[in-house]
Order: sequence, then C-alpha cells, then structure tokens
Amino acid sequence: MSIVIATARRNLSCMFVGALFVIVPWLGCAATNSNYATAETQQRQTTAERSPDRASDAVREVERRYVVGPLAGRELGYQVDWQSSDAGQDIKLLHVAGNSVYALDRRNFLTRIERNSGRRIWRIPVAEPVQEIIAVNAIDDRVYLTSGGRLIVLDRDTGSQVALQRLEKIANTPPVRHGQFLIYGGRNGQLIWHSYPVAFQWRAYQVSQSINIQPLIVTDNPEYVVTVGNDGRVTVHNTATASLVWDKRLLANVAARPAAGNGAVYVAGLDQHIWAYNLYNGRNIWRYLTASELRDSPVLIGERLFQQVPTEGLICFNALPMNAPGGEKLWKADVRGNVISQRGNRLFVWNSSDRVISILDARRGGIIAQHELRQAKRIISNDLEGSELFAIGDDGRIVRLVARN
Repeated sequence: MSIVIATARRNLSCMFVGALFVIVPWLGCAATNSNYATAETQQRQTTAERSPDRASDAVREVERRYVVGPLAGRELGYQVDWQSSDAGQDIKLLHVAGNSVYALDRRNFLTRIERNSGRRIWRIPVAEPVQEIIAVNAIDDRVYLTSGGRLIVLDRDTGSQVALQRLEKIANTPPVRHGQFLIYGGRNGQLIWHSYPVAFQWRAYQVSQSINIQPLIVTDNPEYVVTVGNDGRVTVHNTATASLVWDKRLLANVAARPAAGNGAVYVAGLDQHIWAYNLYNGRNIWRYLTASELRDSPVLIGERLFQQVPTEGLICFNALPMNAPGGEKLWKADVRGNVISQRGNRLFVWNSSDRVISILDARRGGIIAQHELRQAKRIISNDLEGSELFAIGDDGRIVRLVARN
C-alpha cells in the first residue's frame, strides 16, 4: 500500500513539475529575471539558426522529385494531386477522358492511368515504334487510335485490341468527335466524316490540296466544324448535314488552329493578320495587322481574344468590338508563350521554349509572377478554366495539379 501511495505522490510531483515547465515558458515572455539561456537552450538556438538552410535543402530535394513540386504548385495556386512514372519515356500524346488519362510514349506504348488517383490501370504496346499515331480518342468503352489509314480500336477496360478499321482516306490530322462521327482532315485535302461504330466513311468535302490542321468543332445549335486548308482556305460546315455554310481564302497560308465562340471564328495567318468572321454567314467582323507572321493559335476566353505575336508579345483584343473594323487592342504584355487557362483574374501563359509559366493580370496585362519550371517539357490545361493542369517531364513523369480553393 505504501508503495502505491509513494508512486502516486511521485506521479503527482512529476505532473506538477511537467505542468510548471509548460507554464513557465509561457510566462517567460514577461519575466525580467530569467536564467533559461542554458547550454541546451543555446544549442537549440544555434540549431534553429542553421535550420533554414537544412529546411531549404529538404524543400529543394522534394521539389526535384516532382516535375512540378508542391512549393511551385502552391505558388501557382495549385496542389500536387499525384505523380506517375509508369507511362514510359518521351510522352507524345496525352488524352484525358472521364476518369482516365491516356499517355502514349515514343515506343507506342499506351498507358491508362486513373485520373483521380494516378494509379496505372494497364500499359500495352499498340503499334510498332516506327508507326505514327496522331491521335487518341476514348469514347464510351472503346479507345480509338488514329494511325494514317486505319483506326486501332481497343477495349477500354483491358487495353486489348478488339478491331481494326480501315480509313478510306489517309488521316492527316487528329479527328474531332461529333455524335457517331470522327471528323478529320485527309492527306488529299478532304474533310472526312468517318462513322466509327460501323467503320464507314459517310461524307467527304474537298477543302484544299491538303489539310494539316485539326478541324475545330463549334458547339452551337446546330454544331459547326471549322476547317483550314494548306492554301489559306477557311471553311465552315454544318456537322449534322456535312453541308458547306461558307468559305473564305486568306492572303496566305495558316499554320495555327482557329478559335471560335460568341458567334465568331478567329483565324491567325501567315499573312500577319488576325481575322474575325461571323460564324453563320462569313462576314468579316474585324481584322488586325501585326508586324510578323502568326504561327500560334488564338485563344478565346469569354469576350477576350489572346494572340501571341513573335515581334510584340501577348496581345489581348476585344473579341467583339463595336464599330472597329481594325480590331480593338486592350493591352499588350512583353511575355512569350500561349494562354493555357484563366482562373479569376489570373491569366496563365506557358512558354515551352524557356519553360516559364507567367501569371498575368487578365484585365490590364501586368505580370503578377513568373516561374521557371525546368523539369516540365509540357504543361497542359484540360479546360480554359484551369481546374487542373498536367505537367509532363522529359523522362516521362506526369504530374496532375488541381486548383486550390
């Protein structure tokens, strides 16, 4: 009994002393006669003085492990969701559909990754390494790979090949989907409607000698498809009937995919002009002459159009100005690269050559911040709202970044 009581007293004593050590440092801020600068405390202070360097080393080490690390992501307003190293090297194509991310590497291995977790579902060789695959389209429970004169059809769940469709005309561009059709530009200059459920070419329309730029589907009522030929011819077709709505021929060729929305089509040409046409009748709304050939696609976000001009930088236009046949320039920013997304008033511009992402004030064009992402070969936004970004490294690593609230 005495042992129990003695033990209890020692425990209470230890509890009191422990509480005292908790309370005293709290009161020590106000104490005037404190003798806590012991050797141990001094050692802790010395360690604390050195800790920023060690912390920086640790942060840098973590950042090196990711294509875009947690710190860099946070500075951009994103957080790292996952990183995958299971998709091979030199990723050529990345396709996001539903809860899946499909990555095709240089050896033509296709990897399906679960979008929410980064878990690899399957990885298979889909063609010989020398064979060119120009597009991956996941539709329902099938995955369609466009390769010249054929479509390779895979089962989405297993990755096994279930069919091989012959294309009547060799595909020269990635296809876009409309209903039961994959619409693509042919090497012979025709715009092709290929019905993928029955492997049948439904319609074809001669646009030019060749089509090198992916067609653009414009969601409207009805839907339209915008096509650019290698000779600068621009056409708009009704996707449901394949009938021509209008066509125009520019002053020179076009090397960039158009943009469309708000009842207008925007084309940047090698003739140094940005052209804005009425989607429904082809009437020229405005055109703006720049100081150099335009090889980057215009980007339309809301009522503003963004265009990279090599000799000037990024220019922002009013997409639908009133009584301004020469266009209405709102601002110009001395940054290189193309707009990939906008979140609130923050405009994200990716420069793939220098591997720099710039954040601009969308209203005035001022530079808010710039970040060098040396490990990122490509930055892809799945939508212009920028809810998620995918960063691809030189070694094939893929990082998914999700926007922070």
